Amino acid sequence: MNERNVKILIVTLLVISFITTALLILYDADFKMDINTATKSEIMSLPGIGEVLATRIIDGRPYKHIDELIEIKGIGEVRLEQIKLQAVVKWNLKP
Repeated sequence: MNERNVKILIVTLLVISFITTALLILYDADFKMDINTATKSEIMSLPGIGEVLATRIIDGRPYKHIDELIEIKGIGEVRLEQIKLQAVVKWNLKP
């Protein structure tokens, strides 16, 4: 294999890796709860979230990023990481 073919192979693998990562991120987000639109009962289904925390989350809307939940009293690093497994902040593309 000559140097040109090696470069082409590397670029091809990088492009495939980038596309795969992007698709996985989009696929994953489709199956997670959108914290900006979820109902109180849906939010209460998240690990460690009861009625009080669900109300605080709703009162803090809208969120631009899921990490903003750390600012809510009662949500620490551990709980936030658990929430992030099941919830996201989806992009709002509406004007």
